Amino acid sequence: MLGTWQPTHVDSSLTEASPVVAVNREASNDPASVGEPLSGFEVKLNGQSELLVRGPGVMLGYWNNPQATQQMIDSAGWLNTGDIVEIRDKRIYIRGRSKNILVLSNGEKIAPEDVEKAVLADPAFQQVMLIGEAKPCLVLLAVSAEKDERALLKRANAQIAHLPRHARIRRIILSSEEWTSGNGLLTPTLKIKREAVYQLHLSNIEEVYREITG
Repeated sequence: MLGTWQPTHVDSSLTEASPVVAVNREASNDPASVGEPLSGFEVKLNGQSELLVRGPGVMLGYWNNPQATQQMIDSAGWLNTGDIVEIRDKRIYIRGRSKNILVLSNGEKIAPEDVEKAVLADPAFQQVMLIGEAKPCLVLLAVSAEKDERALLKRANAQIAHLPRHARIRRIILSSEEWTSGNGLLTPTLKIKREAVYQLHLSNIEEVYREITG
């Protein structure tokens, strides 16, 4: 919860930073952000817009694992959080995870979280996951009570009209079951297990892309 000095993690599993980096203050609260860095912390972006953090709360390294440490923390002590962010007026706005970035076959990149969040603002969609890595266009996996794909496609693209044109969704694949932790498609913290959902719908995904490419 955001509020008076309520900690907001840059990443809910960022134990490498002990684990709080930024918070919203009572007098400067923007719920769309995770707030401003705590005193003593430095933040900056690398060339991929990943958030780098340095400060007293950043770990010294992984126990007996220097290789893993080097992958996370550079020689100057900057920890790569793996979060794609914007920094405006000292506030940090999370846009997605670098490992989730989709790169289309034409080289265009899209953070799936941007599209998914926008689409989920339409109550017709209960759960969604964007796919398109190395593909010519984007396809949306969706859980919805509405079964008319054409109608859903129109509604989904209306929700993302503010995003770049390459974020346009070409097709929707409807899931016959809800994604839950019980069926192994969500983590215990209710995040989508992207690879598990992808593999579950792999045959439909391949068929749809065959239709798209002719």
